[in-house]
Amino acid sequence: MSSLKDVLSALFESSVEYPSHEELCELGVPQGTLFDYVASTYLDGFVNYLEPFTCYIILDYDEQVDDDYLTELTREASSPRGYNTTLSNLEHDVIILGETANSFWFLWYDPDTSDCSIGRLNKRMSRKDFEKLFDDISNLRRVTVHSWIGW
Repeated sequence: MSSLKDVLSALFESSVEYPSHEELCELGVPQGTLFDYVASTYLDGFVNYLEPFTCYIILDYDEQVDDDYLTELTREASSPRGYNTTLSNLEHDVIILGETANSFWFLWYDPDTSDCSIGRLNKRMSRKDFEKLFDDISNLRRVTVHSWIGW
């Protein structure tokens, strides 16, 4: 099994820690780049313009969760207040994989809200192959993605 760090290193050609205002606002996220230590509010805006197709929560390696917990998390995510603009309210880190016309997107929400990540990749592989990279990571658990779409 791969680790999340290994998968991200293999996918992204470059990584920018603490991107500047110019990088975030003027240039945006370049293809093949992962921005680390981004505010959750930056990601909250992006998620509303992507088509999310897979969502995971990140568990501590020794943490066990059952199906009831995942069901409750999904129920919370689909509550009237919606989580697509306040994902930082969850107690676990959340990863969302999404796409636009020419790009795959990686969003990592951290409950601390200031050390999130966002990455953009050219669609050089199929969606299925992209998802498979994350499905093989032992401490990720899928949650229903339809609850995370829309405003």
